[in-house]
Amino acid sequence: MRLFKYFGPARMAVLEDRLIRFSQPAAFNDPFEFLPNIHSIKTPEEFDASMDIAAAQDFTDAYEALDSDVRAIVIKEDFQKFMSSFMLDCKGRGQELMEIVAPHAQSMLFGRANESIGIFCLSEKCDDLLMWAHYADSHKGFVVEFDSDSSFFHRKIGVKDSLREIRKVHYSEERPAITLSQATDEDVFLTKSNHWSYEAEWRMLLPLSGANKTVEVSDDVIYLFEVPKEAIRSIVFGSKMPEIFSGAIIQKMSSVDGFEHVKFYQAKIHPTHYSLDIEAVSSARDR
Repeated sequence: MRLFKYFGPARMAVLEDRLIRFSQPAAFNDPFEFLPNIHSIKTPEEFDASMDIAAAQDFTDAYEALDSDVRAIVIKEDFQKFMSSFMLDCKGRGQELMEIVAPHAQSMLFGRANESIGIFCLSEKCDDLLMWAHYADSHKGFVVEFDSDSSFFHRKIGVKDSLREIRKVHYSEERPAITLSQATDEDVFLTKSNHWSYEAEWRMLLPLSGANKTVEVSDDVIYLFEVPKEAIRSIVFGSKMPEIFSGAIIQKMSSVDGFEHVKFYQAKIHPTHYSLDIEAVSSARDR
């Protein structure tokens, strides 16, 4: 599949060092990223089962942590019985208690995601007028085509690995209402509002700890991952990119070993429609 990433002209260095940013959720322009509607932490059945397990545990450590004056009044056996009884009394109140905790879980989920996960977003389209305007500096930038079959996009380390694999984003009119214990990757990572459906997005998530390079900008840390040369298939230059810049890029990339396969295209304004024509451009090797 052909997948594309839009860049502004200031990001031309990415064509040389091939370092791509995997952004934290807080850096996205959509404030709903990684914020599903968590209405509960567990199902009532799961909660009751956890209370049964909790009631049967040894509360010695909790008892030893009590103030000595309290331990002088309450013997260990009575404390054990009280705690076990308290856990069992909570059964049947799971939904109520879980709904109280849910808002805090949502905040915690978002915070942990920002600390540990980076996201690389691509699109099925290279000719969308809005994305050229928003992400490629009003058509002055460029689009990179990536090979979705590249091993870079398929690095899962197990069947249950929810990262390291390029996946399609799904769009919905409503935010997913989830029970956290039963949430799927699609609920949390891969669902966005229908307002964004024009982007036809795919995304890949990687642990930020694996970044090849980090750059500190003000109070933010940018995490960069190196993409192999063979994963880059083509470059599309924006309709408003000066020819001197596109020519320099073609000349530079044509002189680098490993980029022989890369094709070049120029986006041009259609003479009669609100659309772009994507026309092939010869490389320095072709001339």
